[in-house]
Amino acid sequence: MRAEDYRFAWRLYSEGIRPYAAAYQPWVDAEAEARFASRYKAQSTWIIRRGGVDIGWMELHEVDEELRLNQLYVAAAHRRNGIGSEVMQHVLARSRETGKPVLLNVLKNNPARRLYERLGFTISDESETKFFMTRPAER
Repeated sequence: MRAEDYRFAWRLYSEGIRPYAAAYQPWVDAEAEARFASRYKAQSTWIIRRGGVDIGWMELHEVDEELRLNQLYVAAAHRRNGIGSEVMQHVLARSRETGKPVLLNVLKNNPARRLYERLGFTISDESETKFFMTRPAER
């Protein structure tokens, strides 16, 4: 990881999630960044690059029984170009290699849910604001 990766990840996270999170509670930058900083895991974060340009990032955490996709963000200028689907294909390939299901959560009002559903994720649980989704591993 490069030193600038944290700032890049925070910027994409705040730009990407703010419109959806603000529907559930007021968005306060300082509070949101403090929460982000406490959960950011550099060791399981990958920066998505195209042509030498940082265009997104994801955090994929592999544990004994599952793969947890904790974050996936693509810069606004690069959305709707298949990048999220391409990244998810890599995640699903890792799922097949390891035999582990993939778990993730998404805010209920986030349109990324449609991508996950197209890829075979189903809702396994929900909270007031989030859907918890799972995709079993294919053998």
